[in-house]
Amino acid sequence: MSNQLLLKTIEKLLLSSNPVGLNDVQILVLESTLAGTSYSQIAGQSTYTVEYLREVGSKLWQTISELLGEPVSKKNLRSALERYQQSAVLEELDRKYFWGEAIDVSTFYGREEELKTLAAWATQDHCRLIGILAIGGMGKTALAVKLAQVVAGQFEFIVWKSLCSAPPLNNFLAEIIGVLAPELEVEPAQQLAVLIDRLRQQRCLLIIDNVESILLAGRSHQYLAGYAGYGDFFRQVAECSHQSCVVLTSREQIAEVANYAGNNLPVRVLNLGGLELSAALSVLDDKGLPLITEQGQKLVELYGGNPLALKIVSTSILEVFDGQVSEFLRQGIAVFNGIRWLISSQFDRLSPLEKQVMFWLAINREWISVRHLHSDLFPAVLDFGQNPG
Repeated sequence: MSNQLLLKTIEKLLLSSNPVGLNDVQILVLESTLAGTSYSQIAGQSTYTVEYLREVGSKLWQTISELLGEPVSKKNLRSALERYQQSAVLEELDRKYFWGEAIDVSTFYGREEELKTLAAWATQDHCRLIGILAIGGMGKTALAVKLAQVVAGQFEFIVWKSLCSAPPLNNFLAEIIGVLAPELEVEPAQQLAVLIDRLRQQRCLLIIDNVESILLAGRSHQYLAGYAGYGDFFRQVAECSHQSCVVLTSREQIAEVANYAGNNLPVRVLNLGGLELSAALSVLDDKGLPLITEQGQKLVELYGGNPLALKIVSTSILEVFDGQVSEFLRQGIAVFNGIRWLISSQFDRLSPLEKQVMFWLAINREWISVRHLHSDLFPAVLDFGQNPG
């Protein structure tokens, strides 16, 4: 933090207890202290004696200590002020940022390029609607939280909401409006119009996590009974001109996102893949798994860089194989316990045709052409992209 900004922080702080403000010698002592200058050096560059400067400084440190609620001296002035400034910023953010069920991302792995892309879409390209898509365990939620932290200064409000509990649309809209416009009492029939209007008036980042929770498993792009209204909401966010950004995370594609998305359009989609090798190895290392680089790379490749899968398998290797990755790999068993649950939770959401495709890919074991795969399917489908279920 710059010396000028810290000095302004001190002035603002002292004005709360002394309306007169700082005099010239106090400003000199503070500026010189922040610059790392000793009292002797200050005296040599001014008309003040060292004793007088020490006395002025001593009174300043005492006053600032009382205002900050912690001991402050010439040595720790900068660090004390930076802590105060940070707490003031966080206090301000708490009034405008509503994190809801957002997870802790103090430990975050890789994703530099994805973060850069998403931040550019949200701030520079002013995208209205962004979808982050990936299978379970890839880190969609963590990436969305990190994105919110990175672009926080660009938005007046940040609101995080998870759809894990599948709240009815009216309840969801009422909660968001209660954050953005607590002074309003809105009838259910007007909620969507009011929220879109708020997204126009205020620059908001609205992150909606786990959208797949309101989608019908096995039926591509279809909503659960009673939840089709969410589709109207997403469509209006995509169609209407506003200055906000709505980010959706989901395990499967959302029709209203897919229909309006494009590389140069205000609706974009990021398909999230596995972690790069160095970040994935960091996941294993933090789990306490002793690794030889070659073995670690095989493990990462086996699970496609999926961070949750890597955490699950690390636990099993530590508990069952005493941390011996080579012994685990020798067993040739990649799917077990938690891994089976992770895969099943994704597989169960596939349509009948998608499940049939997955079965035949597993049967063939090697890469095959789309034409070959199409000939395997039974009963035959006229349109490979058609959903027979």
